[in-house]
Amino acid sequence: MQKLLELLWLQSDNCSSPIENAWFLIQETSKMTGTKKNVVMEHFDKLIEGEIIEKNSDEPLLFQFTNTGRKVISSSDP
Repeated sequence: MQKLLELLWLQSDNCSSPIENAWFLIQETSKMTGTKKNVVMEHFDKLIEGEIIEKNSDEPLLFQFTNTGRKVISSSDP
């Protein structure tokens, strides 16, 4: 789901900071695309399973792009 990936990338300030408020981004992606939240959440889980993003911290809950994720998003940039 490209829109979710784009929002995560923007939230991370192009990988220079952790991704905060992932749940908010999932909700916003759902609203923008008309896709149910649980489907967007499945895509988010696939990004974790595919080692595109990883949990950075439990308290507060933060995520970050992995080295693989940085390459994936960079290669899709115009």
